[in-house]
Amino acid sequence: MVDRQQVIATVLKTIAATLLVHVILVVILFGTVNPLGGFWGHRFPTATPITRIRKTQLFDAWQRQAPIQGLIVGASKSMKLAPKAFSQATGLRFFNFSLSAGTLEDVKIVMQLAEEKHARPREMVLGVDAQMLTRYGIADELTQDWEFARRLEERQPTIGWKLEHGAHLVREAMTPTFAQAVGTSIMAAINHREPLHHFYEDGYLDYLTRDRAIAAGRFPRAANIRRCTIEVVDSLRLQYPYDPHRMALLDSILDRARADSIRVTLWLTPYHPDVLTAVARYPQMAAWLRSVPDSLRKVAAAHGASFVNLQTIDLFDGDPNDFYDCVHFGNANAAKVTTHLLAARQLTTASTPASGAEHRP
Repeated sequence: MVDRQQVIATVLKTIAATLLVHVILVVILFGTVNPLGGFWGHRFPTATPITRIRKTQLFDAWQRQAPIQGLIVGASKSMKLAPKAFSQATGLRFFNFSLSAGTLEDVKIVMQLAEEKHARPREMVLGVDAQMLTRYGIADELTQDWEFARRLEERQPTIGWKLEHGAHLVREAMTPTFAQAVGTSIMAAINHREPLHHFYEDGYLDYLTRDRAIAAGRFPRAANIRRCTIEVVDSLRLQYPYDPHRMALLDSILDRARADSIRVTLWLTPYHPDVLTAVARYPQMAAWLRSVPDSLRKVAAAHGASFVNLQTIDLFDGDPNDFYDCVHFGNANAAKVTTHLLAARQLTTASTPASGAEHRP
């Protein structure tokens, strides 16, 4: 006769052993291969550029060196703006906290992080893509990042929230998409593949691999622009016109900046001319896109912010050949954009002085 208690004990031991094996496997996996940046492993490169955790780390290190007095925020287009140029022109110590697939929700969180980390920026350069004002979807990285997700959900960092968020990440890790990302991460390490993004200590971005390919005549610029144009126009068709929630969020960001005595330069980022040509085939969408500068100008004026419209490259004498795709521009165009932003700042210096040379580190 089988001893019932012995059977139960054997079953429990088997379950416990199975769980222990799974825990060990999870620790080994997430502690070594961390393709989407949500876990703790750093032995392999991430499968995609993970900017939120990286920029937060760089921000903390930059703030430890000396106070951060200026912020450059926005999406990936804004990552090419050099903090050094703004520091030299203003005497303030800038950091570029722009993010891949950045959203207005991200900008709000960055301002919260800066305050929590005792940074007191006196100026903010806020780049807005037209798409940021529409019904776009939030990037997965935003909902997965430990620092950003909690603030997006407006939750406290309790043990309960951490367990809940960790469980969410583990569920996401049990999908074919995650398994594919693990494979991409491992192959990137085996092939010694250089990351697409090269960040400097002040948050500035260089695309070193792309620039080398361009110098060698191996960069598929035309193909990238064609593919990107199709993707951007298709996305805009689904997401435009304005999302009232995003417009209200922009209004609240500028209102908070004004309350904190942060001088804001709001600017509208450019598209490659091919995008505007493609958009012109859709009259209603084209009319909406043309309305964006006036809408942003009114919002900026309501909060005492400067506004610079650089939606088309003719507005800053841009070069259509200095684009990596239809939205991301190169160093020469970034320098021209910076020159126009600083010139617009100088025009408003008398009404909103921002002297700060005495704080130069």
